[in-house]
Amino acid sequence: MPNSATPAAEAITKLRINPNYRYVRWVYTTKPAAGNVSLENIRVTKSAYVYTGVYGSSWNTLANWIGGMLPQDGANVTLSGGSLVLDQNIAVHDMAIRAGTKLTLNSAKTLSVGGNFTIYSDVTGTGTFVNNGILVVSGITRVQQYLSSGRNWYISIPVTGATSGIITSSGGSLWKYNENEVSPGWDAITNTTTSLDAVKGYVAKTLSDGVITFTGILNTGLQSRTGMTRGSTGAKRGFYLLGNPYPSFVDWALAIKNNLEPTLWYRTKSTAGSYVSDTYNATANVGTNNNGSGTVTQYIAPMQSFWVRVNNDNITNGAISFDNSMCSVEDGSLHTNKLRSGSIDDGKIIRIRISNKSNSDEAIVLFHQDACDGYDVYDSPKMSNDNPSIPEIFTVAGTDPVVINGLNIDAIRYPLMLGLKVGQADSLKIKVTELSNFGPDERVLLIDNQSKITQDLTNGTTYAFNSEITKSTDRFSLVFSSVVSSGVDKFLDSKVLIYVNKNGFIAVKNDCNQEGVIAISNVLGQIIMSNKISGDYIVSDKKLKKGVYFVTVFIERRKTTQKVIIE
Repeated sequence: MPNSATPAAEAITKLRINPNYRYVRWVYTTKPAAGNVSLENIRVTKSAYVYTGVYGSSWNTLANWIGGMLPQDGANVTLSGGSLVLDQNIAVHDMAIRAGTKLTLNSAKTLSVGGNFTIYSDVTGTGTFVNNGILVVSGITRVQQYLSSGRNWYISIPVTGATSGIITSSGGSLWKYNENEVSPGWDAITNTTTSLDAVKGYVAKTLSDGVITFTGILNTGLQSRTGMTRGSTGAKRGFYLLGNPYPSFVDWALAIKNNLEPTLWYRTKSTAGSYVSDTYNATANVGTNNNGSGTVTQYIAPMQSFWVRVNNDNITNGAISFDNSMCSVEDGSLHTNKLRSGSIDDGKIIRIRISNKSNSDEAIVLFHQDACDGYDVYDSPKMSNDNPSIPEIFTVAGTDPVVINGLNIDAIRYPLMLGLKVGQADSLKIKVTELSNFGPDERVLLIDNQSKITQDLTNGTTYAFNSEITKSTDRFSLVFSSVVSSGVDKFLDSKVLIYVNKNGFIAVKNDCNQEGVIAISNVLGQIIMSNKISGDYIVSDKKLKKGVYFVTVFIERRKTTQKVIIE
């Protein structure tokens, strides 16, 4: 108490204590005479009930609450950890969801908030909320998103009624993407009154580190974007910047897509500090890790925008729809709630990375029984970084450079061309960072078609080389060891002659007059050399030791194999 005066006993017995309040604090607005205390001199303070989630996801578990007491109706509640699932009707005054904390309101259940409802965010991440029931807020609903300064953030809008002032009123910058295919680009939003739309993406830049606060009614239920188009000209035709409309993760694989690629792209900043593109393909269930902090998955973070593309030219009705059934309180793969600037089970996956001293880029090749060798839903177009300091690697599906290339499983028998884009002279390295579902005896060889060097990449070995400024679709070839055990193409068998010449070298007489690849393996099936050939060819760079070899020549997906003996 602020002084030694004690209220009269009869005054205390007449004071009603509501069970919503855990203690009474006496605050004198004017100094009373001793023994003369009235309710006008007293302010009663509610205390917050704090949920930690240490002992599971139930509201009714006493050990989840600091102090071991359940909140009564109308209390202030702070969720400060764990993942709470509300499977009962609850009424509170204020509710706060702290950064990293997860709340799910189950179907047909009501959460009544008599005061304010706030989802907090900080540098560690953001709180998340999935509303499968009924949320009623009498006060103000706020959703925070932490943004650091000095970089562009791809954001989306989790509430209705938000305007550009959330960024521009404090001196920040805000842009929307102009989807005009003739002159696509960025339009600056400089006022404070432009309405911001759900399911649309924006780019924001703030002057200082901190949170932006969205105020309004939370987006829930069906959220959609229709009328997306794609013409027949322009490198960026059919691209749209969309956004996650919920204060939770949303599953791209479950989204209802009409005339859209199964691919999404993120533009984000890598751990090296460069803006890079990351890709996820929902059909192949595989994503890149150009950002350096984790492979992207189908789970789109709260308030995250992302790129999509209409799947064919001359389409006018591209559309996408989300609903609450696609939402989750966390990334089901990475278990992180941070704003983000998998693999298929029955296919073979190769993840290849090219890097210089500062930056890197990935290409993924997937061999699957349902994929075709042309462009299909297992392929994801390459979104270039357009940064000369970032080398890029890719393959080609049809005529398009792709970052994820889905091929039929039979295609593993043939060499695969690997493209290279280098914007400045550089010293580079290539490495296989993932080989999934390959057998212990299967090998991957990289052929540098310029230097004629072959490097086995199977066990994480790095191939180092120098490159000038270039863009080539066939700088390298990938050859897989399984090709040597396959049969002979009768057409090539009549056009290609493989033999040992008088000098003890393996020679190829090629009457096809087309480029191809030669692979030489020993009796154990191990490829010991491979190279690109054009016309007649002699293995003259080194004389093979005495022994038995199998020589395979591939030309336009045809092959012939010949056993040769060097004595």
